[in-house]
Amino acid sequence: MSYLVMALKYRPQVFEEIVGQDHITITLINAIKSKRIAHSYLFAGPRGTGKTTTARILAKSLNCAEGITPIPCNICDSCKEINLGKSIDVFEMDAASKSKVDDIRELIIEGVKYSPVRGKYKIYIIDEVQMLSPSAFDALLKTIEEPPKNVVFVFATTEPHEIPPTILSRCQRFDFRRVPFSDLVMTIEKIALKEKIKIKEDAVFILARKADGSVRDALSLLDQVIAYGGKEIEKEVVEKILGIVDQQTLFELTDIIAKKDAQKGLALLSQLIDSGVDIQDFAKGFLDHLRNLLIAKVQKGSFETQAEQRLFDLSKEYIEKYKKESEKFSDTDILRMINIVADSAYILKRTSEPRVHLEIALMKMIKMEKNVLLEDVIHKLDYLFSGGLKKESENKSKDRHIEKLEKNGFSSKKADLSNLTEELSQKSSSSLNLDDIKSGWEHVLEWVKKSKVSLWPCLVEGKLASFEDGFINLLFYNGRQFHKQQLEKKDNFKLVQKALEQVYGSSVPIKFTLDTTKNAPSKNPRIKSNFDKEKIIQKDPLIKSLLENFEGEITEE
Repeated sequence: MSYLVMALKYRPQVFEEIVGQDHITITLINAIKSKRIAHSYLFAGPRGTGKTTTARILAKSLNCAEGITPIPCNICDSCKEINLGKSIDVFEMDAASKSKVDDIRELIIEGVKYSPVRGKYKIYIIDEVQMLSPSAFDALLKTIEEPPKNVVFVFATTEPHEIPPTILSRCQRFDFRRVPFSDLVMTIEKIALKEKIKIKEDAVFILARKADGSVRDALSLLDQVIAYGGKEIEKEVVEKILGIVDQQTLFELTDIIAKKDAQKGLALLSQLIDSGVDIQDFAKGFLDHLRNLLIAKVQKGSFETQAEQRLFDLSKEYIEKYKKESEKFSDTDILRMINIVADSAYILKRTSEPRVHLEIALMKMIKMEKNVLLEDVIHKLDYLFSGGLKKESENKSKDRHIEKLEKNGFSSKKADLSNLTEELSQKSSSSLNLDDIKSGWEHVLEWVKKSKVSLWPCLVEGKLASFEDGFINLLFYNGRQFHKQQLEKKDNFKLVQKALEQVYGSSVPIKFTLDTTKNAPSKNPRIKSNFDKEKIIQKDPLIKSLLENFEGEITEE
């Protein structure tokens, strides 16, 4: 007996054997049990999801020798003939080869006039029905709408949007879905067990991903790798025969991007292309790899539940690898890489130089800078314009001088801070005075600077005005409202309080006050502190827009 491919050998023979289409099989079973048989059905969905197989099982259920039953016996003459495609009451027609109106008239319109020979129903199964010509569809209209009682039509299509609405409205429509990844894995493992094939879990996962929701494709691929690898199938065998880049190489590539090693990245890409990897398949595989990275980055769970694991379609070992690898990137960086690869994949299908475009995409990812929050940029700009850069340079010069002194045996500033904190901590907050506060204030500024550099310029602008009733009063002049507001924010205020506690050894409360009667002293004697704000706003509409959008104010001209 000639060899029978697995897609035909293990073709479902009853509704319960159909994989991943429970919403359809349960409906049909209940309809058959209650004898609510429609005169026309439309089965729509991707390839290899069971449309034609379901149509044949429906035909057997209606014409089985045991009568109308949801479970055909598959041993009677009627069931056997339908399985072999030789039933005189079940007509299977390929609309791709017989699409003309004459074919419809000859095979269907004339045929429905006669009663079924053996079974109870005469059933017409038309595959790829969207290929029929407009005139052929028109010829079918009346027959589909008012067929004889013993006639059932089943139309199968992968492109339901191309079928005229007049036909669609006369059919019960069932949409077949892509078979879930977990169901494909289970089907491959079950059939491999029946065939006494030892196949690794990673190899099964690759086949299931490559099948892309199609049971037929999964079994065809399994047939192919068995022919190459024999009775024991390793992951490497599947990758080699299908031309798939192994997962470890994709991890290596993202690691190169994280390290920004352009030379090593181009070398790896060249090695892959020279090994015969299809560039478009590689781009698609890398896109899936980045998608897994993104899910690992944004998903906060431990991926222990089945629902969480389904997000990956991978073994637990690789899920852990993705979680670790995702720590090298921010979620926005991964999104930017996905956009780069997606755009490149679109171009690769249409260009005569795919290698060049793939290399360009890789270089874009390696050279791209990290994302920066707008809030951080605003703080940095405020820091620069407030003279912080100059002060920071002076402080660095002082730090270098201190380091030089330390090498010669002199005590450091850190030691002074430790001694000061120990000295001040011996006093209670009520016994501290303004001189104590002033003696430690530089250390407070230094502590805030190290903890949050963007907040340091705001604190520098304040003036130690007084220390009364246990409260430090930090005064801000007119024109420094922004700095005061930043310090009063909840998180910033807590940070300042912590700095005070670190330096003074106890919790010392602080308040910020604003003196609107005095303008802040100008940092440049050539800049005028007295100016007309309204005049400036009227002169330059851009300044007005900036003030409105960023809720700012003019402090100096």
